[in-house]
Amino acid sequence: MVDGWNVRKYNGNRQRDDLLEFAKGGYKKVKPENFVSGPFGPLGYVKGLLMDIGTVALDLYQKIVDMGVPPVVVGATMCVFGMLLSVTTVIVVAWVTTSREDRQKQD
Repeated sequence: MVDGWNVRKYNGNRQRDDLLEFAKGGYKKVKPENFVSGPFGPLGYVKGLLMDIGTVALDLYQKIVDMGVPPVVVGATMCVFGMLLSVTTVIVVAWVTTSREDRQKQD
């Protein structure tokens, strides 16, 4: 049940009367989920983003295979690209989150 930014998880029976009772006010008895890990919080947003990226990657894979490129070549290329992107992201995040003074001390 969504009430503003609060999300309450329903753990009861999936029968009509039970669901109606929960929706009409029974949800107030259930403690809201933590905003950070909930579906509208930052972690929920990141989970959705990762699922979207996965869907795009699968669609891209299928389109390239349909063009006649061997699946092994497409898979290997996508894996290498994914690893390079991951390493680059880690380096950029480390560089951005490290202060200038810390970087100068390391030199």
